[in-house]
Amino acid sequence: MSVRLAAGRGLLFQRRAFSSINSALSVDRPSSVDGSYEGPAVKTPVPGPKSKDLTKQMGEVMETGTVHFFVDYNRSHGNYVVDADSNVILDLYTQIASIPLGYNHPSVKNVFSKESSLVTLASRPALGINPPADYVRLLKDSLISVAPSGMNEVTTMMCGACAVENAYKSAFIWYMTKQRGEPLTPDSEEFKTALYNQPPGSPKLSVLSFLGAFHGRTLGSHKPP
Repeated sequence: MSVRLAAGRGLLFQRRAFSSINSALSVDRPSSVDGSYEGPAVKTPVPGPKSKDLTKQMGEVMETGTVHFFVDYNRSHGNYVVDADSNVILDLYTQIASIPLGYNHPSVKNVFSKESSLVTLASRPALGINPPADYVRLLKDSLISVAPSGMNEVTTMMCGACAVENAYKSAFIWYMTKQRGEPLTPDSEEFKTALYNQPPGSPKLSVLSFLGAFHGRTLGSHKPP
């Protein structure tokens, strides 16, 4: 059985692996009292007929090349994801490692049910320009409180790819500041050449990455698998 754990490549099993495990996982297992599952239960090939039909419908309005299957998030719990065909699948992908506590965790759902959370979600604040009045407290009580020793600053980003690209930018700014010294004030020639991605406005800097690593799907972070 082939297993792939790289972020962005799908859930634990590749599609072709499901055909070989269907018979072993076809027996339904009852869910526990808290709504989680005691084990996987695969009833159809994956993707199943419902996922295939939804993929076909979705293909009429947007690209579906990366879609593996559709998910019933209301029925997914803990580290088990339930697809549109009611297959219960052990999930080591966890939405690109963004839900470490699993699906429908009561504590997480409780946070999002609070009025303050709903106001923030509905207002969509541009955090770098107009942060909420309680933002400093929230940062200190959450990210800063669990930061590794010696790290006392944080920059929040929308997603992992955004974080990677802004890490590039921060590293470039730091390096060029060391090269040029303070203050880092671009002159007219640098402004002009930067528009054409030419030096001196766009100095010839590069980033080292590793073959097979996954850094995101934005233009600056994407690389061949």
